[in-house]
Amino acid sequence: MSDERQPQVAASAIPDAQEMEVPPTTEDFVLELSPNSVLNERYRIVEKLGAGQHSTVWLAKDTKADSPDTVYAIKVLNTIATSLQGSIAHELEVLQIIKETAVRLPEATGAAHVLQLLDHFTVTYAHGSHLALVMPVLGHSLQELQGRFEDRMIHPNLVRDVIRQLLEALVFLHDECKVVHTDIKQDNLMLNDYGGQDKPAMGTAFVLTDLSTAEPEHGEHKRLIQPEALRCPEAAANLEWGTAADIWNVGCLVFELITGKILFPVQDLRNEDGAVAITRDQWRFAHFWAFVRRLEDTDEKLCAFFSRSDVGRALFGTDGKLSVNVDQHRSLEQILLNYEVEDPELADFLGCMLRLLPEDRAPARELLKHAWLSIEDAMELKSEVEDGESVEAVAQKDP
Repeated sequence: MSDERQPQVAASAIPDAQEMEVPPTTEDFVLELSPNSVLNERYRIVEKLGAGQHSTVWLAKDTKADSPDTVYAIKVLNTIATSLQGSIAHELEVLQIIKETAVRLPEATGAAHVLQLLDHFTVTYAHGSHLALVMPVLGHSLQELQGRFEDRMIHPNLVRDVIRQLLEALVFLHDECKVVHTDIKQDNLMLNDYGGQDKPAMGTAFVLTDLSTAEPEHGEHKRLIQPEALRCPEAAANLEWGTAADIWNVGCLVFELITGKILFPVQDLRNEDGAVAITRDQWRFAHFWAFVRRLEDTDEKLCAFFSRSDVGRALFGTDGKLSVNVDQHRSLEQILLNYEVEDPELADFLGCMLRLLPEDRAPARELLKHAWLSIEDAMELKSEVEDGESVEAVAQKDP
């Protein structure tokens, strides 16, 4: 992969039509722009950066900025996405909450690690209106960075640096903004290094982006959220979720960054005739039980919690126990050892996040105090790359 920094948008499309429950017959209009066209009498389009199912994204120069080289990413929502803002989509509202909270609490360090809305406006044409969101242009995503490492296993010290910043972002989002992100994954964490040449990742700020599926305090907290492999147990069981859903996401993310592997891959098992023998939900929960169930997680407690929904109830037998189980229980420490990662403190850190009941998961503020996030260890790698050595080279050294 070329080290040349390509402009990337700090946001992506809002949920697809199925997630948003958009009527399939609803006509959607995409706004296509051309270079040098001007939006809101201010932003001159340079080029198209990308597109999602419900938005297009454009690099634009700010003609009213002091510097003629000032550029932003403008995300232009399609007509359906625009019309759903404030009902089942809350991207603009959440971005405004973040912006207002950052102004009200300038000492909140986590605000610097959350995508900030710079401006917004609506453009109207004969076919309908389009909401435009003006945001910073960022650099590479964590997903791109992970792809540079052998077997996608990122150096633990760099993972610490990223996760510390992510947790600071979540302290700000959860505690101050009362917002659940719902979609924490590698391609939604981006380096704030646009325009930099060969800038090392260590010591560069990461920004949590894509608030398109974020949910404010008053929003709907029972809809389906999160990528399937990162989905928390309560969301998978169609139960109400909250900020602890993001914490589960972080735990899965840390495991994947360290090992290069997904902790909870989801699949179904079929008989020879093609009939489903074990459903995806049964497979998922069997592995939840096998990997992260604790002694205090009794059958009675777990059955009472998850059986509050039809999806959850179907997972249990008449005896109140999970109907499908994995034969052998393996601790997180044992699973890490399978990938030649011997780190009891890491296993403990993961165990604070990957707990079956949401109320048992440590909040972001508490996780920041965990011993695994040693500042001294992280700074050791930072000092190595400050002299110009690339993070890719440092990645191949022993932790």
